[in-house]
Amino acid sequence: MKRMCYVEEKINPIIPTLVIFMNIFSIVYIIGELLQSNEDLAGYIGLLIMLIILDIFYCFVFLREELKNKFKYYKIKKEGTRYEGNIEGFNYDSYIHNYVDTNNKTYHAFTLNIRYGANALFKTPIVDFNPMRDLGSKECDIYVYNSQVYATGFKKRKIGENIIWDENDEAVKKATRRKNIYFEQNKEGIIIAGVFICAVVGIVIYQIINSFLLNRGI
Repeated sequence: MKRMCYVEEKINPIIPTLVIFMNIFSIVYIIGELLQSNEDLAGYIGLLIMLIILDIFYCFVFLREELKNKFKYYKIKKEGTRYEGNIEGFNYDSYIHNYVDTNNKTYHAFTLNIRYGANALFKTPIVDFNPMRDLGSKECDIYVYNSQVYATGFKKRKIGENIIWDENDEAVKKATRRKNIYFEQNKEGIIIAGVFICAVVGIVIYQIINSFLLNRGI
């Protein structure tokens, strides 16, 4: 199940999965080579050490911010004071993403407005879910530690459950308008990307079916 959390504390599973498979493949390969030969272990041990160094380098370079944020929020949750939070609304705002080539791209993302404690209001960082579609409850947990605030414990809407937001809610209407505008502005790119993905999936399925038929002699 997808975890309901902030974008900045989420670790994209694709690259870590690839790294894990690469490690497994390398270890299996080394074990296989050792079983089939009587060569000195020094070279293979050196290869394993190099693999470990590359893993550490990967974590430091590509996952440093995510791991730092996860540790920060873990500490707030462990040592902070807990409050019951109530999600009063959400925001769907535009942000600028800076690419390496210095080009800027505007994108939209959701944040939440949460009331807790003695009428305190907290605006979250960007969340990694769509609160209009995914939230199953306006209740959540708030942890406060040394003026740092962390919202967690968001409840996911189950299949068949009603959406918790009124369709006449101003935030809902505003987000819907912006989504429609975004689609109109990027309609051609979205259609081309969809056709490309369908074509790739179709080619893969065709190759699998063709290989199966050839193996069956059909």
